[in-house]
Amino acid sequence: MVNLLHTLNKLYSEHPNVKILVDQLSQHKNAKIHLKGLTGSTRSLFSARFLTKASNTILFVLDDKEDAVYFYNDLSNVLSKDRISFFPSSYKRLIRYEQIDSSNIILRSEVLDKINSTGEKVFIVSYPEALIEKVVLKQELKNNSINLGVREKVSIDFIEEFMEKFDFEKVDYVYEPGQYSIRGGIVDIFSFSNEQPFRIDFSGDEIDSIRSFNVENQLSVKHFERISILPNLQDPTLEAGKESFLKHLPANAIIWINNIAFTVDKFNSAFDSAFLSGKENETIDIKKILINGEEFREQLFSFPVIEFGQQFFFKPHLQIRFKTSPQPVFNKNFDLISKNLIENAQSGYTNYILSENENQFERLKAIFRDTNTTVQFNPVDSILHEGFIDHDLKFCCYTDHQLFDRYFKFKLGGDFSKKRHDHNQNPDRFKTGRLCCSYRPRNRTIWRTGENRNKRKDPGSH
Repeated sequence: MVNLLHTLNKLYSEHPNVKILVDQLSQHKNAKIHLKGLTGSTRSLFSARFLTKASNTILFVLDDKEDAVYFYNDLSNVLSKDRISFFPSSYKRLIRYEQIDSSNIILRSEVLDKINSTGEKVFIVSYPEALIEKVVLKQELKNNSINLGVREKVSIDFIEEFMEKFDFEKVDYVYEPGQYSIRGGIVDIFSFSNEQPFRIDFSGDEIDSIRSFNVENQLSVKHFERISILPNLQDPTLEAGKESFLKHLPANAIIWINNIAFTVDKFNSAFDSAFLSGKENETIDIKKILINGEEFREQLFSFPVIEFGQQFFFKPHLQIRFKTSPQPVFNKNFDLISKNLIENAQSGYTNYILSENENQFERLKAIFRDTNTTVQFNPVDSILHEGFIDHDLKFCCYTDHQLFDRYFKFKLGGDFSKKRHDHNQNPDRFKTGRLCCSYRPRNRTIWRTGENRNKRKDPGSH
């Protein structure tokens, strides 16, 4: 069984076009480059190899959400999910319906936090309906967040004041963004900047440890030295100015985009639709929350731009050509599949078949045995969205879902609406495993502070 990451890194490690692209970007500050001939998942594979060489933040702009999710999935399979960020629209459907998606708010806030807090390069995948929405100004993002670090001194009272200021809900056990709980010296916060809540363990006024944890079993997932807590940046009551997402990108960020003209048209279509809807609601000023296609296009001039689709907009400093073709359509005709694989091998191509299910490889081998054909292929224990043939590197990469004519679906992010429903139906489920965590009562000084805080409240509220 062949590992996808190892295989593709080996195949693309010496690809001459990677070096050409890196060199060109280093020579021209705002280079405009065309990548021609990329088909299927070669777009994501070549991009992934470039990312291993890149020292810049990179934004990939695909034509729509579906394309973006598949592209994100491919990059995650090759580079690991932790290295790639997805920046979606805040809305479940079109903007004009104003149906906010809590999962998407988390992902958007997480990206903004990574760009502005860590100072590290970030690889982001997005699409027009997401980028049309303005985001909170850089400075106001800092003003509306709180940073916490291990061994720092901060009172639990101060954290609670921040939670109350930004309308976090105090609960017994957190299960969705915008909630917090305090149990002795343990503070749980479900920030809008992370897909999982944080557990902050105090010793007096000093933070002992910070870790994320699984909501359902309460087990720790990852330890952190430092975190940022963000409120819901989509909350209309949050008095903050807004600007284009591109304004948050570092000056040396690189933008990869599939089709600029198509993207601009989608911006304008969504903007006009929202504008007409906004006329019915005089409290909405569309220009304060959205940018149009022309604004987005003008902002692209300030960045290096790599166009890697079939249509091109900028006059290029350089065109880089690839010789690739999509995986052939076989319509589950295994005689055609075996014939094609044999012809590939005879022509000097190496055959790879990708699947996450080992049984699929055995099934294929059994089918080929039944047809009395000797077919050689290398099984790869991972998956990509679309198969392809790379004529430069002379290998074929076929996916099992295309061979067996199955729909390939990838689910993104957590479903917090489902968690809310589950909690309402069975609240005790979210308490499971809570005793697995250390529980330490706050020291006497902190208890006294807590008593003082309670005295300020109406006695009838207890």
